[in-house]
Amino acid sequence: MKQKKCQECGKTKPVGKFALSPMKADGSGRQGDGRISKCNACRYARKKALREQWPDGRKRERSILRQKTARKWERTHPYSMKARRANLQAQRRGAPGKITGDEMQSVWQEWNDCCWICGAPAEATDHLRPINGKAGGANSPENVRPICTACNHKRDHGWYGMEYVEAEAALLRQIAELRRKHSGVALDGVVGQED
Repeated sequence: MKQKKCQECGKTKPVGKFALSPMKADGSGRQGDGRISKCNACRYARKKALREQWPDGRKRERSILRQKTARKWERTHPYSMKARRANLQAQRRGAPGKITGDEMQSVWQEWNDCCWICGAPAEATDHLRPINGKAGGANSPENVRPICTACNHKRDHGWYGMEYVEAEAALLRQIAELRRKHSGVALDGVVGQED
């Protein structure tokens, strides 16, 4: 294994611990031996020391700029963000599969960005077969659908088969329809009460 001596700390380390040097101006290869003179650990320590010398205002400005850039990206790539959230949720729960932004976009557009249960504007992505370990659902385009927050909170996150899911969706549709009919009238659940 090739070794190289760091000019900053003086230690001899494997060549892989040094970043690649810039290309030559004519594009014929890398400058020198192909690696920079300082090891990665020394480079990162130097950058950290320089950042700590910045005034607090500059740190805050940089943090705000990062947040603005992230929010702008989220607004311009909504389906990629939905896919990223679904992938993170699946990864945390140990579910197999990964969804791309394009796959998520095709699923949401198939449902016209509306809840698959009640037809209201969707705010979240629902895994039809839950990815909670017991249900054994996968994080795949066939298993995700757009859903509104109200239906997502009412939906049972167990897996009892596709027939159960369809019956559950039909009941939730009926509840949504009743709410639309009786908007403004509170449904207290007092049905058939005699005076």
